[in-house]
Amino acid sequence: MALLDTKWRPEPETSTAALSRTFDFLNELARSGLTVASYQPSPEMIDAGARAGNISAAQAKTIYLAMISHYE
Repeated sequence: MALLDTKWRPEPETSTAALSRTFDFLNELARSGLTVASYQPSPEMIDAGARAGNISAAQAKTIYLAMISHYE
């Protein structure tokens, strides 16, 4: 899991510019095959995984957490 530098302060910019930079960053992630995912799955994510895998919600959550925390 990435750690944030709490002492870093960006130069002030307009909210429009910041939003545009954020979308550019996310677009580049997608182009490289990466995405941003929640550290904890939502109940809807757990239910979808359980249905897709024909497994229990507890198993789906365990699998999700194992995958998301693989590099920790």
